[in-house]
Amino acid sequence: MADDIWPEEVGVPTWLETPATNVGITLPTVTRPQILPLNDLTWENFERLCLRYVRGRAHVLRSQLYGVKGQAQHGIDLYARFAVPARYEVYQCKKLSELTGDDIQRAVDKFLVGKWRAESKAFRIMTAHGIEDAKISESIEAAGERLEAVGIEFEVLGASQISVWLKDQPSVVDDFFSRPWVEAFCGVGALQQLGKRLNAAVVADYRRELKRFYEVLFNNHDPGIPVPTKIGDQEIPLRDRFVTPEVYASLGGSLPVREAPNKDSQVQASDSQAVDESDQRRSTPVALQEIRIRSHGLPCGRLFRRSIHRRPSTRSGSRPSSMADSTRGHSFP
Repeated sequence: MADDIWPEEVGVPTWLETPATNVGITLPTVTRPQILPLNDLTWENFERLCLRYVRGRAHVLRSQLYGVKGQAQHGIDLYARFAVPARYEVYQCKKLSELTGDDIQRAVDKFLVGKWRAESKAFRIMTAHGIEDAKISESIEAAGERLEAVGIEFEVLGASQISVWLKDQPSVVDDFFSRPWVEAFCGVGALQQLGKRLNAAVVADYRRELKRFYEVLFNNHDPGIPVPTKIGDQEIPLRDRFVTPEVYASLGGSLPVREAPNKDSQVQASDSQAVDESDQRRSTPVALQEIRIRSHGLPCGRLFRRSIHRRPSTRSGSRPSSMADSTRGHSFP
């Protein structure tokens, strides 16, 4: 034992100072999140996310959300027009905390009775919920058979399928889930690709500050009427100088022309021709497609369709001097 002890004067062996060799230590496994919290989004933002997905597909000519609150959407939330092959595809967005097989069947039923059935070659559902449940999978297969029988392709994209697409979309993840989720979900390399790109929170702050800047700028250059009587008086805020319309009306074409009189009535028609021309100058019927009333904090809701009489001025080329409302032609939707 004493022979194994190295004398101090001999020194320490060099192998004790070298790094370890044949290291068999396993590195720690760190798995990134594989599914994004889609249900944390508002339903408006989830629809926008679905639209970004559709617009990212190949050969899309145009795509947009379909309808607003209060309008009939015929079982869809957005549509896309594809170039190759030329076709329409429609989507329904379901931001639900719970999804059942009955929800799938009801969505298909609503689509099949809507007007987009005849125009569409594919119907797809995008949901923030998972679709791995056995009952949901069976319902998807049954719905697919119903639609394929009428020549319509069917697909359901759940949280897993949408998250797989987002893995390679760091800018979209940044817009909807914030910058920390880009690093956690897409990786450090994806985060570096964003560079100096502004995230959603910074853009929102920038827009608020830009709004304040323009309000101050316009108020200083145009204080409004009445002009303050003395320097230092507070001007009328820009947003208070305008009244937001509460009633919106959309005009259509002229009302259908009445049938021409027969030969027996031509004599009487010639006698009253001057009177008719005079009446036509005073009142020309114009179809009013619909009237919408805006409630505070809510979008416009369709009220009814009517027809109005537009009374043009006797001078050619001038704008109508007045509009008289006709009480006939009420048609409630």
